[in-house]
Amino acid sequence: MSEARLQASIKKSLESIDCIVQKIQPPPIGVPDLLIIYEPGKHFWGEVKTPTGKLSKAQQAYHHLLRLKHEHVYTIRSVEQAL
Repeated sequence: MSEARLQASIKKSLESIDCIVQKIQPPPIGVPDLLIIYEPGKHFWGEVKTPTGKLSKAQQAYHHLLRLKHEHVYTIRSVEQAL
């Protein structure tokens, strides 16, 4: 499955359980693909990758910056992992 299809499936699945999913379009270099709000005041960032996809150096660096600010950021490789 392509990354675009995987991202669409993840977005649809999360929205079906009442999450708000904002696709960052187009994402600035390094910024995760999705912002997922799952409860009032609770969210996480999701970088969608295929099972063999790798984070770029810019993505790794931006994820590190987010984590320094106590943000939750995950690399999501399947719908099941997102849920």
